[in-house]
Amino acid sequence: MVENLNLVDYPLHGAKFTWTNGGSLNQIDRFLATADWDNVFPQAKELAIARKVSDHRVVILDCTKFRKRSIPFRFEVMWFENSELLTLIENWWSSFHFTGSASYIWWNKIKSLKYKLRTWNQKVFGRVDQLIQAKTEEINFIDLEEENRQLSDEEEVTDEEEITKHVVDFFQRIFFVNQPLTI
Repeated sequence: MVENLNLVDYPLHGAKFTWTNGGSLNQIDRFLATADWDNVFPQAKELAIARKVSDHRVVILDCTKFRKRSIPFRFEVMWFENSELLTLIENWWSSFHFTGSASYIWWNKIKSLKYKLRTWNQKVFGRVDQLIQAKTEEINFIDLEEENRQLSDEEEVTDEEEITKHVVDFFQRIFFVNQPLTI
C-alpha cells in the first residue's frame, strides 16, 4: 500500500523495533511522507528514542541539519540541597565590579554569576548531564540487546533489578549533598 500511494517510508535509526509486548517485537510506529516532502527535506531521519515506561519507543522525524548551539543555562533545583549556595551567590554577586549603565552592570553580573554557578556545579555535583546520558545509553543498550536476542524471563528480571539499583544509586548520590557525585 505504501508503494501504491508513492509514499516514502524512512528507515528507522537507533533501534530495529518500536514496540514490544512480551516476546513480540514489531516496527508499528513510523513516519510516511510524500515524494514532494522528501525532496524538500532530503536529510530527514527517523530516530527511535529509548523507551522509558511505555511499551512503545518514541519515534522522531528529524528534518534538521546538525547545528552546534551553546548550552542554555539552567538553574538546578538540586543546588538548594547545598547549604552554602545562597552565601556563595551573595559573595560572588558583591565581588563583581563593572562600570557603565545599570543595565550593563546587571547584565555582566548575571553573566559572571552564570559562569561561577556552572563551575561550582561541576565541582560539587560533577557532570550530571553526562552521567544521565551514560545511564540512558546503558538502558538503550539493554533494550537493543533484547531486540537482537530474546531474553529469558529470569534475565529480564535480573537486568531490570540491576538497572533499578543503578538508577536509584545514581539519583541518591546526586541529591544527597553530604556525598556529592563527582567524575
